[in-house]
Amino acid sequence: MGHKTLAFSGQAIKLTSFLLFLAAVSLIFRRVVGNHTQAETAATACEETKFNVKLITKIDSQLETAQQHLGELQAEERLYSLAACKAEGTSDAAAYGVLTAIAAKRATALQAAVQANKDKLLTVIKKLKRRNAALKALQLMSPIGSATFSEAAVGSGTVGLGAGNTGTCEVTAKAESATKDTCKTQTSKDAQLAAYAEKLTTLKKFKAVPDAAFRFNDIKVKITAIERGTKVDSVASGSDACAQSGAGSAAAKDSATQGMAVVSIHRKAEATQTKTVAMTGDGGADGAKCTADTDAESNFIITTKDLAHALCEARQAIIDTQRKVSEEKIKMLITQEDTKNIAVLLKNGKQAQTPSEETQAAAAKDILGEEDQTVQQRFGAQLAQWKLDIKPGAVDGGSPITTLPNAIDYASALAFCLGKTRGKGAASAGNPTQTVTSTVERKATALDKCDQIKCEWKEINGKEECKPKVGEGVVKAQNDGKTTNTTTRNTIVINKAPLLLR
Repeated sequence: MGHKTLAFSGQAIKLTSFLLFLAAVSLIFRRVVGNHTQAETAATACEETKFNVKLITKIDSQLETAQQHLGELQAEERLYSLAACKAEGTSDAAAYGVLTAIAAKRATALQAAVQANKDKLLTVIKKLKRRNAALKALQLMSPIGSATFSEAAVGSGTVGLGAGNTGTCEVTAKAESATKDTCKTQTSKDAQLAAYAEKLTTLKKFKAVPDAAFRFNDIKVKITAIERGTKVDSVASGSDACAQSGAGSAAAKDSATQGMAVVSIHRKAEATQTKTVAMTGDGGADGAKCTADTDAESNFIITTKDLAHALCEARQAIIDTQRKVSEEKIKMLITQEDTKNIAVLLKNGKQAQTPSEETQAAAAKDILGEEDQTVQQRFGAQLAQWKLDIKPGAVDGGSPITTLPNAIDYASALAFCLGKTRGKGAASAGNPTQTVTSTVERKATALDKCDQIKCEWKEINGKEECKPKVGEGVVKAQNDGKTTNTTTRNTIVINKAPLLLR
């Protein structure tokens, strides 16, 4: 039977190579996803302790960053509020008004997120610390090296192995244990543990020491039985023993030929090895409700179920911290929905119907511009120059408004600025350029018919009458309302219309 030759075209070879490439990429992708969803690094109590510390640091940093960012947004809101007041009547007043509203909305949203998640995250931190305390106690109880035995003694009565007699034997075991935390020196997996902690939001499974490890179980004791002809000491070297001589009497282990020797006592290594734990009862599926440990309040330790619930809660507690307004580029800021909504309200007021996208975009662009600069670059220099003089007797021009948002004088500065702004419109508001009267139709009385210019209303003999003015009063009445200038200077007679002078 002859050999067959298989020929492949160049196209087939290319297709095969491409399929192999896809298979390799798929394998890599599965590994990456697996690493991001399962923390499989921690194999011992020491490593779990380190992983928990990394988680505590991450969660604590998340809360601290959110609180700091909230304070920065609130300070921006106060600064832009002062700037809007200071810029009243200028083209920048509307811009500062929009910036104030944007900062206020971001601060409000962030504050709500912090309040909704803060207690939950603090509870997670508390549980992780309790868990680590138990893990450290477990490490303290784990022996270093082999146990030694002492106080071996034969109890009352004759101990005859195989003779059916009974007796007792007591041996005290002792093992050295760690007196200091040696985890700090075990750094080979630190980078991996930190990487897994950073992936908390996508983590679904992790490794933890099982609950059984914290109980008195899985203790392994090795005992050796010695018959006639072999000394106990030769088998149980370094250990005490309950032994007897051939005559059935108690004897030291170096001369005993019958007995029992405790060779070793230790805990099974697998008893404290970590096991994979799912964050939720259904394996950590996205959107699933975190399953709580119903016995959490009565447990001595944070069980793996309670720990899984805590990490599941932390994974779902997301605090979205937006950028500071001052760091935003104006050309990007004007494209955001919040900016457009605020701008169209500030510029056009309440709308009869929802404004179009074009109207909103135009309002934002008209108020803020569309420069390729950050808000700080556009307005920072101007803000740095503005001052508010609010302290009595001060002659230095006042405090820069950039220092006031976090100062105790902020409220006073805002009130002072608003007062000055309102005062600018007081003159026009107080000047009765237009008089609006409300009249009620009624019959004319004798007083109504009396000419108040040439006559006066008098009471004569207990009766009120309208009488002509006499003497100087007549002259004044005739001249009332007329120009009486007899000089060559230009003079103005202000007749009845009040003038508010400032």
